[in-house]
Amino acid sequence: MNESIDYVQAVHLYPIKSCQEATAHGKTIVELEAGSTGLKYGEIADRGWVVANPDNLFVSQRGWDESQARKYREDRMLATVAIDIQSDHLAISAPGHGAVDIAFEEPETKQANIRIFGPDLPVLAEGAEASNFFSSLISRSVKLWRADPNRSRVLPQKYQRDGAVNRAAGADGRPVSLASQASLNYLHDLTGLPRGTVPLINFRANVDIKGSALGAFGEDTIRTAELGSIPVFVIKALARCPVPNFNQTTGDDSQRLATKILRSRMGWALGEDTSSKAEPFFAQSLNHKFIPGLRYLVRVGDPVTIIEAGEPNVILKSSAA
Repeated sequence: MNESIDYVQAVHLYPIKSCQEATAHGKTIVELEAGSTGLKYGEIADRGWVVANPDNLFVSQRGWDESQARKYREDRMLATVAIDIQSDHLAISAPGHGAVDIAFEEPETKQANIRIFGPDLPVLAEGAEASNFFSSLISRSVKLWRADPNRSRVLPQKYQRDGAVNRAAGADGRPVSLASQASLNYLHDLTGLPRGTVPLINFRANVDIKGSALGAFGEDTIRTAELGSIPVFVIKALARCPVPNFNQTTGDDSQRLATKILRSRMGWALGEDTSSKAEPFFAQSLNHKFIPGLRYLVRVGDPVTIIEAGEPNVILKSSAA
């Protein structure tokens, strides 16, 4: 197919899972590189740090407990944590909770494994100062951990692709995610909300695309593509948890507007049992090519080149009825 359609609207790097996207020296990031576990800026990997509870269960804005019931409401305050990439550290801060620096130098502390979606994430413990910052922020005891570069988190076999990286850090299951502005605009129009009421950043994708060629939910049909110069494999449509309801600066979720606009996207991923409970789907998860020594880049304004397409990878409840 090899057709260049649409373009990259924005790129986002989330060094700490469930916190804000990073800036670099106070400026918006406009270029990311393919890394060994996802996208990266310099040597800072996407979701390279994860907050976890004393039982080593990951902590996120969801506020889930062991049963995945929403229990810890203050966890939504992770959305208030700003991150700036400096030359030798991450500078993190939150209104009313001060600031702390996280050195790039790997901590010489204990190893552990964090329970997360899919295989566990091997990690190294950060120091007490960073852990105290997050414990104070969300009003419960937690620790900050860094993905261990010497112990891989390999993707489940069904998400692996020949020639792809097949690894992830603290992402929910796959290394990269992609979202479409055209699709979000369509959902706003369908529900009668002004465009932009729910911003695309709420879906926390790494790459946002824009344009009229693919159209609304054309991304559901992509199988392989290039984002800039990064070859990618679309491996699964993303089922959404409540996090897109949260304001990604303040943590407020009082209006739950994402739940409203996603009602028409209730369904199942292609190949799933349609007798199971339907879920809301928006955006795509990707695996990507990575070869040490070669630089694959994606920049704002880069073309989206479709290599192979197929049938939509979401079965909507409305069409299956």
